[in-house]
Amino acid sequence: MSARKPTSVAAYALPFIGFMIAGWFGLATVVQSKRDVRNATRGIDLMEELDPMERMRRRYGLEGGDTAATSKPEISSLEEELEATLKKINLKDFEYMPVPRTDDE
Repeated sequence: MSARKPTSVAAYALPFIGFMIAGWFGLATVVQSKRDVRNATRGIDLMEELDPMERMRRRYGLEGGDTAATSKPEISSLEEELEATLKKINLKDFEYMPVPRTDDE
């Protein structure tokens, strides 16, 4: 029997690491080209891609300052909201109702 020659770690590790880096670069290139084609066909520029408010303005035809986030709310405080809700419902007048059971139970 012949003695087995010791193999270097570099003989297996370097090709593996090279394969991983090449695969990562290849996948990144394919995904980026897919994004470029999709954005070119939809007419999306970089500003719309990075800013969701700009996307909403363009999609729904809003002007620069007329968004729900910048408009003044109708209710100024939580206390006023609580009072308005309590006027609509009565917490002391209710009746117990059974929960409908399914056939499995």
